[in-house]
Amino acid sequence: MRNFTTVIFVILLLLSTLGFAVDDGGTESVFSIGAGARAMGMGNAFVGLADDASAVYYNPSGLPYLPSQQISFLHTILFEETVYDYLSYVYPHNRSALGVAVMRLGTDDIGRRDREYYDLGRFSASQLQFMVSYSSRIKKNISAGLALKMAHHSIDNYSAYGFGLDASGHFKISKRISAGLLLQDIIGAKIQLISEKERTPFTFKAGLAYKLGHEFSTLRANLVFDADKPENRSLKIRTGFEVIHRNGLILRSGYDRDNFTLGMGIRYQDLIFDYAYKFIDHLSDSHRFSFTYNFGLSLEEREAIQTESNRRYSEHIIAENRRQSLLHELKKADRYYDRGVFDSSLTAYYRADAFADEKGYIQSRIDDIQSILSAQRSLPPAIIIDSSGTSFGVDFLGQAQRLYAQKSLISARDMVRIARKFDSASPELDSLDLAITVAINDVINDNISLAKIAYGKGNYVSAYDYYNTVLVYSTRNSLARKGSQMSEKRLALAQHINLGLDYFNQGKYISSQKAFNRVLKIDSKNITAKEYMSKINIMIKESTSLEDLQNDEQIWQVYLDGLEAFRRGEYDKAIELWEGVLEVYPNNKNTKENIEQARLRLNK
Repeated sequence: MRNFTTVIFVILLLLSTLGFAVDDGGTESVFSIGAGARAMGMGNAFVGLADDASAVYYNPSGLPYLPSQQISFLHTILFEETVYDYLSYVYPHNRSALGVAVMRLGTDDIGRRDREYYDLGRFSASQLQFMVSYSSRIKKNISAGLALKMAHHSIDNYSAYGFGLDASGHFKISKRISAGLLLQDIIGAKIQLISEKERTPFTFKAGLAYKLGHEFSTLRANLVFDADKPENRSLKIRTGFEVIHRNGLILRSGYDRDNFTLGMGIRYQDLIFDYAYKFIDHLSDSHRFSFTYNFGLSLEEREAIQTESNRRYSEHIIAENRRQSLLHELKKADRYYDRGVFDSSLTAYYRADAFADEKGYIQSRIDDIQSILSAQRSLPPAIIIDSSGTSFGVDFLGQAQRLYAQKSLISARDMVRIARKFDSASPELDSLDLAITVAINDVINDNISLAKIAYGKGNYVSAYDYYNTVLVYSTRNSLARKGSQMSEKRLALAQHINLGLDYFNQGKYISSQKAFNRVLKIDSKNITAKEYMSKINIMIKESTSLEDLQNDEQIWQVYLDGLEAFRRGEYDKAIELWEGVLEVYPNNKNTKENIEQARLRLNK
């Protein structure tokens, strides 16, 4: 990370060395005025920050990190009644974002005169730029974006169109530091009004942003630094900062190439009003106003909805797999039972029992089979052995062949082993033993293949079932034992993650923390658990007051119910209610003190 920061600063240093050596008589886009009063108040240094809808212009690759849909409008009156407007809309979705913007710089009611200064009427002149941007996160902390631009230039009765392209990148170097690169007009729009064709000059921009505090802090700040290198002009520096109070008041200041800027903002819920004032040499100072509105579901809310949808789908899949596994095992168990193959039937009923909610039927069958097997074990052996060791009265080979024909492979294998004691050199036994071994190996291989496929698709219930089927035939199979353990681990992991997400979305941060701790015990590198543990730690560290509780109507009522229980002397109930408050507001001092008082009363 430090190396990457060093690289960015070296790039800026090299640009400054090159830039100051070039003549500053070139031109640049008229839209270099900027695109939002917030950024303008910070000296238009916004490439590294790029965290609102004006980023369609400043750096489209910052848009995927926006928390919700956003629309922004800027209006500025410049000298000689020239009007500058900017309007943009951004729709972030998952790891990408789509943005559109329109910018216009125009002067109306310009007087037309001939060489002798006769009034010949009025005309207007304007430049318009329409932008469509798309950006996406390449990795967790790296994003890239493109902006296709259509430029329109008109003067009086003359007008022309041209097309251009911007490319950008955004890098989250750490939790506090971010950097941005913008290749503005890497393909410049070419416009020909009458005879001469003009191209929008290329500009290279690089920026850094440093964040102080977090979103729950009373005060937080953003420090920004940009360097612009327009084509055929020297390097220009922009820098600024903003201080944000939790009550919604924002103060800003900056340096925009050659002039100082001031700004302020007021945020009320999802509406933000921004104002910027720029000192301009030799011209009247400039006032800029913009409005920004956040609407629709936030990124966290959409993620929560998606998580809930995934959880329900996962539960549905698990339930359906359990149902299918139950039906499969019951069908197999009933078939064995009807044929009198009670050992295989008992094994299948036990496996069906693991998937069943209603166990009455299965338990009754298990009891019946255990009674039958117990009675069979108590019968005296009906085997007569002559002096040569030949058995009479029981046809072990015939029973083994019948069991093999019925696919009762384990019972058939056991019967062959018994028959070996009386006729170890029988060619028929050798042939049957080989056939049973091959059939068992086929079952084992088929189930291992099915288990691997199911595990790869995330269907851990079926994988668990297939691996355990292998263990029925081969209890020492290390691959099946390991697969069964891994499948069981994944099932437990999914259950704890879903539980943690549910608690987090309900605001029960302590319970959520416990659930994610269980996840990390199973998988210490789990990214989802680590991300939510970080969020929970921020929430828990932030202390809250009674005013915060009062703003939460539901929690405030629980807090008051606790007070009422305390007054009645029901200290256990009061503690239970207040602990519910701490689930949502873990560091509320008043609630903790109340619980301490209630426990003291209980001890007395």
